Amino acid sequence: MEVSMNPPWLGQEQPRIGSIEGDILSINNGLNPNQRLVWKRVNNESKGIKGAKENNKIDSLV
Repeated sequence: MEVSMNPPWLGQEQPRIGSIEGDILSINNGLNPNQRLVWKRVNNESKGIKGAKENNKIDSLV
């Protein structure tokens, strides 16, 4: 890591593992797989979201 707001992390490696399964995008902490970020694709038509041009776009966080 070259830049961090947490000084002890400088110079460390922080591996991340990403995966896509259907409408779910997950990014796991490579050192602790129980820590993860998860996004789910929103159906633009049912949510009334205007301006989305791509079907593959991830519009919100879960």
